[in-house]
Amino acid sequence: MTSMASNGDSREDLNHLTLEAGVIAFLWGSMIWDIPFQAALRPLEVTLLLVVTVSECIIILSSSLHRPAMISTLVGLNLGTLPPLLSCIAETGPIYLVLYAPMQFVLLKFARLHARQARSEALLQFRASSLTRRLAQTNTALVDAVDRLRWQADHDALTLLRNRHAFGDEVDRLFSTGGGEARFAVLLLDLDHFKRINDRFGHDVGDRVLRASGRILGDWEGEGPNRVTARWGGEEFIAVFEVRNGEDVRSSVGDLHGRFSDEIRGGDWPEGLKVTASIGVGAVGLDGTLADAVKRADHALYAAKASGRNCWRAAA
Repeated sequence: MTSMASNGDSREDLNHLTLEAGVIAFLWGSMIWDIPFQAALRPLEVTLLLVVTVSECIIILSSSLHRPAMISTLVGLNLGTLPPLLSCIAETGPIYLVLYAPMQFVLLKFARLHARQARSEALLQFRASSLTRRLAQTNTALVDAVDRLRWQADHDALTLLRNRHAFGDEVDRLFSTGGGEARFAVLLLDLDHFKRINDRFGHDVGDRVLRASGRILGDWEGEGPNRVTARWGGEEFIAVFEVRNGEDVRSSVGDLHGRFSDEIRGGDWPEGLKVTASIGVGAVGLDGTLADAVKRADHALYAAKASGRNCWRAAA
């Protein structure tokens, strides 16, 4: 509806332009009615004739982009200059008419050429604008595609957590921005008896458990400062998190450990499915490395499994 109304307004404006162009051309032409077209004209009369002629040229060129307006301009011009031209023929012969007719013809040709050139330029500008818009859309799509590819390269497709490579890069950034006073711990988490889940309930359920585990770890990461999680491999996951004291370790790890037995049960899960996790924690020393902390966390994880699983242990 808005587009139709806008088109109607545009047509009405063009109709007004057509009428106004004809009226203006007639008025300019009528300005030479008082000039006596004789063999010799006074300077003021010559000046007025030149001004009128130039103005008529400008009006025709201005209206050339809209054909009805140009036709209206020519009609108004001829009606405005007709009386003096008729008197001119009676006084001096057809000399002025012979000069005026070719001038109008040349001016009309020039106006049509100007109109074609203007339309060509407008079309080129429209195409350039369209190409620019399409190029911007293509660039946006390429940026989105690159972002998606980068995200896919850095994340595990099943759990949507970081993979090992992205985890290492993120931990390096975390350590470099943590400052000298920041302390971190490494957590290794292993789903208990995951092979039994696959054997008893099928790999589809096993994949669902891994996806749910990824969601639990992702939520846990987002709820605390300076936490990084990833899928370490198979049913094993890893996390690095900032700690201030032993109570931080107990609180953070205990919270994460409880979520597995609490969240992956009931609902639409198969009857009899029980998911628990064993966790080992190792501290990152002042002069230690991530690899050293992972080794300590791995030893603590074996200790948790040796203690009957479904628990967590910290390396000494």
